[in-house]
Amino acid sequence: MKVEFIVFMLVAIQSVFVVPTPESIVAIMLFALGLGMNGLAVIGNGDKMPVRNGIGETMHHRPENTSTRYRLFIDKYNVAGQIISIGDIFISNGLFLFLAGFITRALIYIVKGRHGG
Repeated sequence: MKVEFIVFMLVAIQSVFVVPTPESIVAIMLFALGLGMNGLAVIGNGDKMPVRNGIGETMHHRPENTSTRYRLFIDKYNVAGQIISIGDIFISNGLFLFLAGFITRALIYIVKGRHGG
């Protein structure tokens, strides 16, 4: 079991850094785009993410008001009780695609290695 985990991690690292796949490139682009959206909203609004219909002032958030900039990118979507932004959606989709791609590639490598194919 430990050997399989080590092989899995080595293939995962190789799939990202040595031979990037189309899925990993798209995943990294989605992730970076989401980070950019969130960064723009935070930097453009005094280093705090504005929140629509949400929580009050916290360390990382402030309520939306008339001076809020980049309204498209603020936390305003309620998903399962959490208020998230469009950037959060891009980040989570990028992360999911990235993990799914290298897990699939590692599993294929392990199966081919066991069966000599």
